[in-house]
Amino acid sequence: MANLRRRVNRTLVIQEARNTADIRGEDLTVRWFCTGYCQAERASAIEFSIDSDNVVPFAELECFAYDLRNDPLRKHRIRPVLIGTDGMSKKIAVPFLAPLGPQEPFNIELTCELPRCMKAGLDYYTASVSFAQEHVPRYTVKLTFEEQRPQWVRVYECDPAGTPKLMRDLAPEAEAGERAVYKDTAEDLPAQSARVYFFERDYILHRGAHRREVTHYHAR
Repeated sequence: MANLRRRVNRTLVIQEARNTADIRGEDLTVRWFCTGYCQAERASAIEFSIDSDNVVPFAELECFAYDLRNDPLRKHRIRPVLIGTDGMSKKIAVPFLAPLGPQEPFNIELTCELPRCMKAGLDYYTASVSFAQEHVPRYTVKLTFEEQRPQWVRVYECDPAGTPKLMRDLAPEAEAGERAVYKDTAEDLPAQSARVYFFERDYILHRGAHRREVTHYHAR
């Protein structure tokens, strides 16, 4: 619901949104790749929401972006700016290296590391979009479980009213040992919607400075 109540972006049009979630034990690394163009007289930044059960202060968060249109070689790392309060749900703005004018294209990559936010048993990952357009033409989410493959993954879609609808069970696109990759693609995705990827793992690995611990989950 927090994702669906996001402020709607009215200055940018998204043509393609790609999201990757790398899940390693209890740690999560999220990457967004967004391309589109400006539909206003001027745009200086693009906004994202970062949500996590584990509160990491924004100043300590490993979060950075690249303006690939102006910096295709990724030489100029951009530190996002926090908008509003710092809590479980953070609103951030990624400044473009140069402001956009009408119809100018953009290509942004955002990476954010969220430690200790995933758990054993039932868990989920949410990817949402919130733009003032009818549809996002191309949308992709890829989930990679690096060490503990889930028993199953299901994708739900929530409309702006928050009503969830089961879309389908996802089958792994690739598997190797305990590593598994799941991919969800859509064309003409509603531009104000959220998809929830629900899964179950029976254990996770915890990393410490000198040891690794295993936490098992038993369903009741």
